[in-house]
Formats: sequence, structure tokens, C-alpha cells
Amino acid sequence: MTDRHDRARHGVLVDEDFRRTAASRFRSSTDISVTNSFYHYYALMTGQAVVQESARVKYVDTTMRSGLGLLPEILRKRSFDFFCLNDGSYPEVDAAERTVLVQEDAS
Repeated sequence: MTDRHDRARHGVLVDEDFRRTAASRFRSSTDISVTNSFYHYYALMTGQAVVQESARVKYVDTTMRSGLGLLPEILRKRSFDFFCLNDGSYPEVDAAERTVLVQEDAS
């Protein structure tokens, strides 16, 4: 277990964790998942966010070939308000190949 996991397990996150995560253009296995739950609920409870029900969204599981196959069209059409690139629980595509495919047209 890494030091980061140990700190997270005890509920202690330091500025270094947030800075590193914020600096990552793409999510990494070393990033903390700030947006997973805490941010959404905190923002809603403090009036800094609203529930959105009409946005055009797309979820892409980058561990599946079918998900990776959606990327060229998403990039070409740009028809979504936002999209989520996620690494699912049952990888069909290994991490090295996913990294290349997700980042190749992103620049």
C-alpha cells in the first residue's frame, strides 16, 4: 500500500495530493478522486452547484474496445457538452494501449 493510500484510508489528504491531481491532464492511478463524491455533494449543499438534467453527455469505458471505438467520433463531431473517460472494473484493453489511444488525438 502506498503512502497516499495510507493517508486516504485515515482520511488525511495533503495539499501535495490535490496539487498533483490538479496538474494531471488525464487521470492517473496516483490521482485522488476528488470529484467522485465529495465535491458534488459539497457544492450542492453550499449552493455552488445545481442539478443538470439537459446536458448532452457521453460515458466512455476506456477499458473496453467498444468504448475506445467511440473516441474518434466524439473528437470529430464534438456534439456533447461533456464526456467522461473512465477506466472500468473489467479491463479488456491493457493500460499501456489505453494510454496511447486516449491521448493520441488529444493535443
